[in-house]
Amino acid sequence: MRPGKIVLLHLVVVLIFGLLGASAAGAHSFGSDVNKHLAEVKQVTAKYHNVENAIADGYKEGSPCVPYMGIHYVKESR
Repeated sequence: MRPGKIVLLHLVVVLIFGLLGASAAGAHSFGSDVNKHLAEVKQVTAKYHNVENAIADGYKEGSPCVPYMGIHYVKESR
């Protein structure tokens, strides 16, 4: 086997094992407390899926739009 193919094969193997390790590390449960808190956060922030609701509640654009990151709103009184 040529040296270039050996290097490529090693890179593929390392990549596969790296991805498998990362997926296994992220697969564990954080427990019911975390799930409870996430559900609470989803509930209280649901109305802000419409930006007009955030503006009505006193939030203002805090930064310009950054591609793939969106626009961040802040409430100065907090």
